[in-house]
Amino acid sequence: MHIVVLFIGGISLFLGLSTPVSAQLQDSLMSNTISIELSPQYPDPGDVVQATLNDYSVNTAGSAISWSFDSIPQTEYANQRSLSFIAPPAGDSIVLTATITNQSGQMLQARQTITPLYLDVIVEPQTYSPPFYKGRALPIFGSQVFLTALLQDDSGPVDDSNYTYTWRINNKTVDGGGARGGFRTQITIPHGQNQRISVDVLDQQNRLISRKTVLVPTAAVDIRFYENHPLYGLSTKAITDGFTMLSNSTNIYAIPYNLANSAFQQDLFTEWRINNRQSTASNNPFEITLSQQGTGTAKLAFKLRNRAELLQGGENSVVVNF
Repeated sequence: MHIVVLFIGGISLFLGLSTPVSAQLQDSLMSNTISIELSPQYPDPGDVVQATLNDYSVNTAGSAISWSFDSIPQTEYANQRSLSFIAPPAGDSIVLTATITNQSGQMLQARQTITPLYLDVIVEPQTYSPPFYKGRALPIFGSQVFLTALLQDDSGPVDDSNYTYTWRINNKTVDGGGARGGFRTQITIPHGQNQRISVDVLDQQNRLISRKTVLVPTAAVDIRFYENHPLYGLSTKAITDGFTMLSNSTNIYAIPYNLANSAFQQDLFTEWRINNRQSTASNNPFEITLSQQGTGTAKLAFKLRNRAELLQGGENSVVVNF
C-alpha cells in the first residue's frame, strides 16, 4: 500500500492506495474463509468419500459453486454444496477444488489433496478365553491391551522408522506424545464401557498423513461352566439352564472369560459352593468333582475375585440334576 500525504490548510491527510501486492494479500485472506470437509477425513483406498463445502463464514448468497478433480470440471455437481467420490488407490493423489463465484465475478477457492493409505489398528486384549472359543477376548478394567498400527502404501507395508505415531485413548495421549517408529504400544484399560483409541501418523515433514479411530468395548468377567468328563475330556458346549449327571461322577470346569491374564499370577480368590455350602475344589481351583448323591437337585455356584484389582471378578451358578 502506498501512503500519500496531502497538506490542505495546514492539515495533513493520509491516503492509502491499494497495490497489486495488497490485493493478492486480500485474495489470500478471502481464500482462507472457505474450506472442504471430508468424511471420512482420512479415507482408505477405495472408500466412498463425502466432500462438503464449508463457507459459513462468508456471505455467498447468489453465488455459483463449481467443483473440479485435478483441474477437470465436474459439471454434474454445479451449484451443489457437497459431492461423493471414490478415493483413489493407495499412494495416488487427487486434488479436489471448490470454487465460489459471486455475482460481481469475484472468486473464492478451496483445495483438498487426497492421498489415501491403508491404516489398520490391531487390538489385542490380554485377557483370557479358552482355546476352542472362536470369538476374541474382550478387555476388562485394569487389563493390558496391545495395539499395533499397520500402515501400507501401494507397495505394501511401509518402513515404520520413517513415520511418527501418536496414540491416544479417550483423547489422552499415550506415553507422553508421538514416537518415531512407534507403531506398537500398550495401554491399561480405564473405567468406562467403551474406549476410544486413535492413532495419528506423521511423515518426516511432520505432516499428518493418516488417522484411524476404533471403539473398543470393555467387558466384565463372564464365568461359564463346562463338563470335563473323565472319558470324553472337556466339552466345548457350556452348561446353561441345568445339568443332568449321566455317570456316577464328573468334573465341572469354570472358565472365566475376559479375566486379565495377569490375574492368574496375582492374588486370586476362588470359591465353590454346593447348596450355599462351601465345597473343596480339586488341585485346580477352577475345577470341582461332583458325585451322585441319590436323586434330586443341587445348586452349584462359583465365585472369583482378583484381590489386586477388585473390579475384576464374577460369579455364576447352575442347577445340577442327580
